[in-house]
Amino acid sequence: MLCGGGPSLSLWHLRSLSPTSIFPLTGCQRQTSFYQDMILAVGEGPSVAHCLLGGEVKAQIPCTPQSLNTLQLNTNSAEHRMLTVGGSSNHIDVFTNLSYRAFSLSF
Repeated sequence: MLCGGGPSLSLWHLRSLSPTSIFPLTGCQRQTSFYQDMILAVGEGPSVAHCLLGGEVKAQIPCTPQSLNTLQLNTNSAEHRMLTVGGSSNHIDVFTNLSYRAFSLSF
């Protein structure tokens, strides 16, 4: 189970009720998602964090909003796989590859 919203994002083992990994991310993490062997996390800060299950942060990909509130990953189509993130601005960032932001939608 993933727990965020407090002092740090952490991965918990439910049987032992203890944290297995505590991720060294700054600020409150508002939304997370499991993707393949990674955890994607957004929160206070202008980046999408790619975290490994062992507790290390693999990458932090810069985004347009200065604070992120939501992420959505389309896994229904292998051909049209994408990630969208939104937050404290009128921009929604679209990632067609998880390693970089492809473009931003502005409203």
